[in-house]
Amino acid sequence: MEYIAITTSTASWELSEEEFSSDEYQRRLDEYIQKQRELASEYGMNHHWTDSQFIRKSKYGIVKCSKCNDWTMDRVANPCREDNVEAIKDGAFFEGSILCCECLPEGHRWSS
Repeated sequence: MEYIAITTSTASWELSEEEFSSDEYQRRLDEYIQKQRELASEYGMNHHWTDSQFIRKSKYGIVKCSKCNDWTMDRVANPCREDNVEAIKDGAFFEGSILCCECLPEGHRWSS
């Protein structure tokens, strides 16, 4: 029996309105994608595709988790999650701090 190993990763960075309006982010993104291709090749892998999304943080109330610093959104404020924000973890306020699904205590509605 033969298998195919598929590896998926996510990377992110914050852009200011000025950076987003210029072509600088595209140069940076192109360099990153090229490095991904080179790294995959170095390990005998094929780089098949890269997908980039630009999400306005204020639209979804996206912030950093108070504990682990990963991107999260308050699902109480955003109960209807859209498919295009899958890289952003679910989260909620707990005891005055926003926590992602992995940092919320076990049993919390939005914990994983």
